[in-house]
Amino acid sequence: MYTVKRAIILAAGKGERLRPVTLETPKPLVKIKEKPIIETIIEKLIENEITEIYITVGYKKKKFKYLEKKYNNITLLENPYYSSTNNISSLYIARNFIKDSIIIEGDLIINNKNILRKNFEKSGYNAILSNNITSEWGLKVENNTILDYDKLGGKFNYQLVGISRWNEKDAEKLKEHLVIEFEKNKKSDIYWDEIALDLFKKEYNLGILKINSKDVKEIDTLKELVEIDKSYEKYLL
Repeated sequence: MYTVKRAIILAAGKGERLRPVTLETPKPLVKIKEKPIIETIIEKLIENEITEIYITVGYKKKKFKYLEKKYNNITLLENPYYSSTNNISSLYIARNFIKDSIIIEGDLIINNKNILRKNFEKSGYNAILSNNITSEWGLKVENNTILDYDKLGGKFNYQLVGISRWNEKDAEKLKEHLVIEFEKNKKSDIYWDEIALDLFKKEYNLGILKINSKDVKEIDTLKELVEIDKSYEKYLL
């Protein structure tokens, strides 16, 4: 059994699909019923006694500064590449902190603190058993081992959630592979997850931590935002 010692929250993106809400507010700071999305993550991490937290920022980075004062042990990591790259650049910036970490997308609303628990058996992702066809990333899983993935979801039996844990051994490999792909091979247009799930998948043995669909919510569109918080309905009109 391994133990998470630190968290990395990826929050550098522009959140363009939520415009105009995100024209002045980074997506992780969009409030859902008066609470910024990223604070639902931070508070659930703290409840799980994960208090060493790194947040990668880029778009409207200064608006995240208050978090350092509001919470203890928050460190902001500036991603200077955010506007011209995919999220591989954010984890590249945070590569020195991947050891024994939990990595979380900064736009997830966490409804159940247990999905961020610190103990884990093997490196891998939180995942939701999917009985329906989904457009989210899909995982083919057997005996708690991820065998394959598909960005279009659909045919695979689990839906990938943007929460993953990495033990020391796998973290060192991931750090090395980030340097190879982003720094040396100049691959700036890929998701960092593709490194372990695709480009170097033979070097990893990843598993899943099963969760329920109600445990977490990712908001991708204005319509989904309004479904959760009616105060944003004016933007649809």
